Amino acid sequence: MDLFFATFQAITLIFAVGLVGFWIISRDVVPLKILDVLSPLIIDVSVPALIFVNILSRFDPSRLKHWYILPVWWLGYTVIISFMVFLARIFIKKPELSLGLLYPNFIFLPLAVIPQIFPKESTILVELFIFTLFAPAFFFNSAYLFYPRAVARRSFQWRKLMNPIFIATLLSILLVLSGLKPRLPGVILDVARMLGALALPLVMILIGGNLYVDFKRRGQLRGRLILAFLALRNVIFPAVIFALLLATRPPPKIAFLIFLMTIVPPLTAIPIIVERARGDVPVSNQLVIASLGLSILSVPAWLMLFNRAFELL
Repeated sequence: MDLFFATFQAITLIFAVGLVGFWIISRDVVPLKILDVLSPLIIDVSVPALIFVNILSRFDPSRLKHWYILPVWWLGYTVIISFMVFLARIFIKKPELSLGLLYPNFIFLPLAVIPQIFPKESTILVELFIFTLFAPAFFFNSAYLFYPRAVARRSFQWRKLMNPIFIATLLSILLVLSGLKPRLPGVILDVARMLGALALPLVMILIGGNLYVDFKRRGQLRGRLILAFLALRNVIFPAVIFALLLATRPPPKIAFLIFLMTIVPPLTAIPIIVERARGDVPVSNQLVIASLGLSILSVPAWLMLFNRAFELL
């Protein structure tokens, strides 16, 4: 039960900070336009700094010998999930549902959960960052494919591949492998550490602020679609992936990262993509918020089951 409560506490903390963001925006403590500033600050500055300093501080190639295989595991996992989403689209063709199933919250929720359940493990965050190396580029270059009208207006964007998160991950790995890390001025690490420390609080405030905006334009509640989505995202997909992991038995940490990607709620940036593609934004908001709410209980429960099977913790 310690694992359950540790995970429950981590996700509850996210909600608590998110409520602060909700209150700040709803009470006009800061202007609503601050949300437009927070998003690029988080994605382009704070999160890359967090990844950069974590890899430089914790990445040891002698201990993590097969680190370069991690993105390959992510690719295989993404192929399987994409096939499952394809099957789900046969029954429910709503693109917002497909987006929520395909793109997990691959950084922010794990950032809150992993330190709680691995307090003495120094490499698991590094493995997470390398595992999801290509995830941001995949999201930004494939999400619009669910909207035929948006496809006609867009093409593959190489700059989305060379995004700040990708660059920070790759640069920090190269600095470690080349032996140049000791020559790096300490002030660079200090600045990166301070910027990185802002990532999670800023993300939660941004989520809370977006929740307030979404609440104001929530539209008609789509109860049946929400229930179908929760059944798929929080129950059926995790059950299928868990069964596959039991059958194939990958290395425990790989299995953990794969399963964590499956049980976390959808990426919070999905409603932004939906809005740009002129999709159903209220439905997208409802699905993300509902899954996030259920995750308070579903994520701890799934992790308890996973640990009984793999005994990682």
